[in-house]
Amino acid sequence: KQERAIRIFKTFLASKLPRNGGRIGGPRETGITFEECLHVLRKINHELNDGKECADVLFDHLFGEEKWIVTADEFLTKFLRNKQHEKNSTIDHVHKRFGELNSMVLSGGTQRVGEDGKADRTAIDRTAWREHLMSRQNDVFDPEKQRLDKSSLNRPLTEYWINSSHNTYLTGDQVKSLSSVEMYVLAMHRGCKCLELDCWDDDDEGEPIVKHGWTITSKITFQSIITCVKGYVDAHPDTLPIILSLENHCTHHFQEIMADTLNDTLGDQLYKF
Repeated sequence: KQERAIRIFKTFLASKLPRNGGRIGGPRETGITFEECLHVLRKINHELNDGKECADVLFDHLFGEEKWIVTADEFLTKFLRNKQHEKNSTIDHVHKRFGELNSMVLSGGTQRVGEDGKADRTAIDRTAWREHLMSRQNDVFDPEKQRLDKSSLNRPLTEYWINSSHNTYLTGDQVKSLSSVEMYVLAMHRGCKCLELDCWDDDDEGEPIVKHGWTITSKITFQSIITCVKGYVDAHPDTLPIILSLENHCTHHFQEIMADTLNDTLGDQLYKF
């Protein structure tokens, strides 16, 4: 199968090359587009699996080619536990999911109804199987990982993955876009816990400012950002710590102003060690 896949891919690449040789695509391109990549991957999948969809290939492998229906017990044992290694899944979870799938009107499938007249919770057909594979319930990301376990918040900060933002203040590109305090509000409401501030002297204003250095991006004051963070923390007292990543380009005098601003604005909310 690997040799067949390579042969299909090479044939596709050859069809993309100019007749007189040369690179794929235009003068500044050296590869294929995302859409072309999807096309060739689908072609490989189709030809290697004798025209079957991946969902059907997996169904045949797990439950048998001759079957159209899979029971809740088979789904739990053969798919969730043995294939997916979802050891915490239970038959109750499967029954609930089967009820959801069988309550849908799916093209090519039939609405399975149980003895109680409600959606069947004991089995699904191939159509419902395909629907499950493409649904959020089969997402590679484990939704349980989004649940906060407060008992785990006793480790050093370096042992955690932290939702962070880069050049938080910018509304667009890093060369000529505007800087805005609003971007800090958006970042925090989207879950960012590490915010970046590129701090510079501003003799005209007499206070530290934040901007992207050596570019024509606009500037905002350091004070306005700290006030914004203060407002968010006051409104969300149960938030996890907000980390301010200060890229400090300021002279000693302006650094003293920054320190005073942090102390005066945040007070006891500022972690000190």
